[in-house]
Amino acid sequence: MIRKTWAGRKLKGFRSISPVDEESVIDVLIKLSHLAMEHETIEEIEVNPLRVLSKGAVAVDVRVKLRA
Repeated sequence: MIRKTWAGRKLKGFRSISPVDEESVIDVLIKLSHLAMEHETIEEIEVNPLRVLSKGAVAVDVRVKLRA
C-alpha cells in the first residue's frame, strides 16, 4: 500500500531525492497501530510530517485526539 502513494514511490529515490529507509516507515505504522489498539481512548493520530532518513525516521509533529 505504501508504494501506491506519491510519497511511498519516492522512498526508493526520485530525481535528486536519495533513497531512504522504507522499513522505518513500516515500523512507525506498525507501532502507531499497536498504540491505537492498546489505548481505546485514542480516536485519531496524525503525524505530519514524518521525516524519513537514510536510516530511521523522525516524527516532526504529532497530534493525538482522544475520545471525550
